[in-house]
Amino acid sequence: MSKKANEVYALYKGDNWICDGTLEEIAEYTEKELKRLKYLSCPSVRQRNSKAGQYLEPIKNESQCDHIAVSPIEFAGVRGAVCDDCGKWL
Repeated sequence: MSKKANEVYALYKGDNWICDGTLEEIAEYTEKELKRLKYLSCPSVRQRNSKAGQYLEPIKNESQCDHIAVSPIEFAGVRGAVCDDCGKWL
């Protein structure tokens, strides 16, 4: 089983959420082929279809997040940063 098969995704059409789950679960729910769903999970397809078309967005939990996008923040006099993807205080 490939790494993509174990990941959890959210299926969107434009800004509208359709469903989420593994590729197999989404294939069963939407009756789409796995090949098509793997295509929809490609970053270039997400970027191209994010306005109106269908695309799959990976759902990362905190343990999977690599904390690339962070925002500086100050809370109760303490300065730090928060990951934009998972929300963890860094």
